[in-house]
Amino acid sequence: MYEISSPTIIVIPPNVYHKTEGGTFTRYNIIVSPNGLNPYQQKTLNDLKLLVIKLNEGENRETLRIFEAIINIDDTKNAKYIKETLFSYLIYSLSKITCKIDKKFTNRNKQMPSDIIKIISYMYGNYRENITLDKISKEFFISKSTLNYEFKNSTGFTPIEYLIRIRLLKAK
Repeated sequence: MYEISSPTIIVIPPNVYHKTEGGTFTRYNIIVSPNGLNPYQQKTLNDLKLLVIKLNEGENRETLRIFEAIINIDDTKNAKYIKETLFSYLIYSLSKITCKIDKKFTNRNKQMPSDIIKIISYMYGNYRENITLDKISKEFFISKSTLNYEFKNSTGFTPIEYLIRIRLLKAK
């Protein structure tokens, strides 16, 4: 789970469970078929997957300019090729931006265990109820100490801290 602020880009690969909440910023979603990508684009997007890319003011202006150009292409006979060219330029720009990032110090999402994902989903669905560590442990057949350890290792928070964050987010 990431708390992000505008302007930020995250490349989310297919079949990755994700959810966005909060914020009063504009979201641009570009859905891309892997079949239509060239090898450079595939490698670049794969390298950028789930990397939080914080843009500076100039990078944000340039990225927005590309997004808006893609959106505003008239449906002419060459629109498809123009969009492909602009998308290629967007991939190149992202590649250039991320070359400056030291990837050791970025927030890369590691694969989260499925039981932790189920517990988080349970918390989101039942956050109004009286959820305790005992209740979660019994519900998911896991000891409290293992639950605390695995949850903190996966999310950076204890289950109760995470539940409090969900409740605060929903209250906002």
